[in-house]
Amino acid sequence: MGQKKKSLTLREFIDQIGLNDLAMRLNVSKQAVSLWYNLQTAPKPLTAGQIIELSYGLVSWESIYKPYFELNRGEA
Repeated sequence: MGQKKKSLTLREFIDQIGLNDLAMRLNVSKQAVSLWYNLQTAPKPLTAGQIIELSYGLVSWESIYKPYFELNRGEA
């Protein structure tokens, strides 16, 4: 049987690739990546898709948006 890929949270992926490098690859500000890292905002869907592609699927839609949702759901 094939091994299942280890999934990563967005924060873990940022730790791996580096905040500055990810910002450069996505053509976004370092501040934007820092806000995602600290769950203050979440990336736009098109940017999230780019993150998933950059991570070769190790980061998922759920691992990008679920932590943000869980932390901020009471503020809606």
